[in-house]
Amino acid sequence: MTKGVIILNKIDIKHKHHYVFQAYLDHWAKDDQIWCCRKNKVFLTNTLNIAQERDFYRIKDLNVDEEKFISVFLYNQPKETREMVMDHIKLMRKPIKWKTAIDLFRETLEKQFYQDKNMPFELSNTLEDFQRFADSTVNDLVEDIYSEDEGKAMVFFNQIMNEDLSFFYNPSSKQEDSFCDSKQRFIHFLCSQHFRTKSARDRWVKGMEDNYNIEIFERYGIDATKIRPDYLAHYVFWYIESHVTDMLYQQNTHLTLLVNNTIEPFITSDQPIINMKANYKTVEDAPDELVFYYPISPHHAVLLNDKNTEKKILASDDDVERYNAMIMNSAYEIIFANDRKLFEKYHF
Repeated sequence: MTKGVIILNKIDIKHKHHYVFQAYLDHWAKDDQIWCCRKNKVFLTNTLNIAQERDFYRIKDLNVDEEKFISVFLYNQPKETREMVMDHIKLMRKPIKWKTAIDLFRETLEKQFYQDKNMPFELSNTLEDFQRFADSTVNDLVEDIYSEDEGKAMVFFNQIMNEDLSFFYNPSSKQEDSFCDSKQRFIHFLCSQHFRTKSARDRWVKGMEDNYNIEIFERYGIDATKIRPDYLAHYVFWYIESHVTDMLYQQNTHLTLLVNNTIEPFITSDQPIINMKANYKTVEDAPDELVFYYPISPHHAVLLNDKNTEKKILASDDDVERYNAMIMNSAYEIIFANDRKLFEKYHF
């Protein structure tokens, strides 16, 4: 190593960002291969290549008008909530500032000191390493946060498939980070998984684009032509996830385990956690109730905030068919199953 030169390990930028995580899809897969149905086309593919989009979670900076939109969006919220969201925006902006500073530093060196000659290899290589590190942080920070949450959630998944809900009804407060206990962490996990998908983002973007309230924008000095809903989606959903988590936790919401011992397995989709009270065929009707249904595997699922009093229910043939139909009707582009034959009944 050349003295005085910092050499970073090669940074790999993750371009395949999964909005339905692989370890979850593995419950329907065999040897990493999963059956899919998209536009009535049935195919088998690797879980690495499905329910993902290139750079889906790349951090996007906000302009002045988008910042004003966030302020208006949070206008009626408590001061602590507004500060929490703005702190999150500042945190997300840090990698962008790093990248901008490093890019500017390199540009300044090239213009002022190396106009007529090449920059020394060691210096150029080090700057490239720093640029790549900054770019990988901008691109992968949110994806990495989701990946960490998914790893922790696998403990819950294993307990659910062992038909054990003690993490929810006898919650542990050990090593739960900023969460009160394992119950709150699980509720937040469900909320974040519900809102992180391509379906959730695209539906919200379309709803925004179709329902711009120009009068409201003008009242608060917001230029509607500079509002990019896809840039705002992460920050709006981050707030909603936290708000819904707190609401469900404070009202001591109920969790029901569904055990499927029938011959027909549960299916899932690219919108795996659904609000049973929502209409996924339109963006016009906003639901005023929330009941989450989440198939965990072909044989287990959970209901959150349902009206059942039982902690565990054996699903009947009719129950399985009803829940599978709801998954099919709320899917965005793809449905998944552990058996190709299921697509004879469930397809779109």
